[in-house]
Amino acid sequence: VLLPESGRSTCPAEDDHEDFCSHAVAVARLDAELVGLKALRRFAAADDSEAHFVVPQPIELVKCPSPGGAALLLPWLNLKTPRCLEAHGTAVAALHSRSLGQSESFGFAQDTFCGRWRLRNCWGNDWVSFFQEQRLQPLLRAAMAAADRTNTIVGPATRSMAKLEGYEALRALFRGADMRPCLLHGDLWRGNFVLEDGKPVLLDPAASWGHSEMDVAQVKLLEAPESYEQFMRGYYGMMR
Repeated sequence: VLLPESGRSTCPAEDDHEDFCSHAVAVARLDAELVGLKALRRFAAADDSEAHFVVPQPIELVKCPSPGGAALLLPWLNLKTPRCLEAHGTAVAALHSRSLGQSESFGFAQDTFCGRWRLRNCWGNDWVSFFQEQRLQPLLRAAMAAADRTNTIVGPATRSMAKLEGYEALRALFRGADMRPCLLHGDLWRGNFVLEDGKPVLLDPAASWGHSEMDVAQVKLLEAPESYEQFMRGYYGMMR
């Protein structure tokens, strides 16, 4: 449930930041989650599958007239926090492998949200360009704006990348890689790793069609090394 907050958030008022719970943004955020859940459900296998994972079936998006927020109704799930992320690694690998090549382009049918950050999802046929222009660039612009406001020194590498320079090295990292899009969860962090009846649940997505390394890198960035190793053990076990 998202309800309006008084005043603006303390985050920079960049193009890709939003009032966290203004009425319009509350509806847009939950609608994006609803569409993302439906997309993920296409690739959740039957209960007897070796790599079954649970994706809640959205019931309805409710727009609240007062105080003006919105609510996304989902089925009740008896959720528990996992001690190990191996099963979630298997689930994400299953999502990636089942959806690989099912889209010809990178992007999504609409913008999605990772926290308060709007993720632009204009369709494109080149992953490096999509990642550069619709993922890295907005973050770099926000970092530059924050640095200017606080008189923080920004390194030359950040300034160069913010000017769309220095991306040949990024492109080189993907040479020889399978560049077909797969469906990404897009918001893999500790709060979204849960179990229901011992099965991994994929919820609260910021879905898009992209390169699988995006999901994997997010886990490596946000999780402790031991948890990341557990996740990758399940991920690689499914991919073999």
